[in-house]
Amino acid sequence: MDSKQSHLITIPIDGRMIANAEKISLQHRNQTKANQVYFNTLAVLAVHFYCQCINIETDIAKSSGLNNILTPLMDTAGLFIKNKGLLECRPVLKNQDFCYIPTEVREDRIGYIGVEINEADFKATILGFVQSVESEKLPLTSLEPLEDFLYYLHKL
Repeated sequence: MDSKQSHLITIPIDGRMIANAEKISLQHRNQTKANQVYFNTLAVLAVHFYCQCINIETDIAKSSGLNNILTPLMDTAGLFIKNKGLLECRPVLKNQDFCYIPTEVREDRIGYIGVEINEADFKATILGFVQSVESEKLPLTSLEPLEDFLYYLHKL
């Protein structure tokens, strides 16, 4: 394990998270959209859990990734951090070497967190953070450690 990997945070994906993700995703008839919403929701809930553990206040009601009105229209996984803004929590599937950043979420975000979703093992691994993105594919090697996210959030 290299030094970057030693700073990864793994969050258990529990039954409540899966039930929430399924409930939101089942509102979409299109299977591709339903899968997208499912993984986006798991990513948001994993980062929300992490934030709760380290006393960062979030507001699920203002989070675009769990908003029933926005999910059919956009590919968004935003978690609202109180008094800071939207943090985009992008799901990464196992063996992917990049994080997909849709055009519609490249603005109005305080940052981006990559979250690897491992459904088989019921866990989500927070891979790292960047303040901004320039393109659709963010290489995972570009992600900064979570300590940088905490420092950045404190400065905001």
